[in-house]
Amino acid sequence: MVDKNSLYGIYDVWHVPFWQTRFFYTILAIVGVFIFVIVLLLVVRRYYTRACQRKVSPWDKALAALEHLKREEYPTTERGRLVYFTITIVLKEYLHNRYRFDVQGKTDDELLIYLQEQNFGQELLRYLQDILDGGVMVKFANVQAMQDEILRHFDVACLIVKKTIPKEQ
Repeated sequence: MVDKNSLYGIYDVWHVPFWQTRFFYTILAIVGVFIFVIVLLLVVRRYYTRACQRKVSPWDKALAALEHLKREEYPTTERGRLVYFTITIVLKEYLHNRYRFDVQGKTDDELLIYLQEQNFGQELLRYLQDILDGGVMVKFANVQAMQDEILRHFDVACLIVKKTIPKEQ
């Protein structure tokens, strides 16, 4: 007689799904450990590459960019325009990285007004005004830039950067 809580005799064959086997759990654990080790290695590698990278100061970066530009010649109007655009970009990046001034999206006139509001040095503002005035004629009026004028503005830009390098204590 069949008991009320027992099974009928038709349930002789049992099937265990593969995701419930010991083999599946073992493979899953191995894959999990493998992924954990890979992630750990990537984190360690990223940490050491950042720690080993040489920190370049904003003034070294700006001076290197200006020196690189100074080595080239600028015989055409288009090249002269490129030089003045690059000088202003380098100076804006330098001022942003050195003083955390928000000047990267500003026009040349807005830059001068902003620096006056921030009490930037008057002598440095005059130097910057000289560069920007020379650049306006070349960038927007398509005036041919003379090589000696470009070199003078490179020197003035380098002077601005050198005068704002913090003194070692």
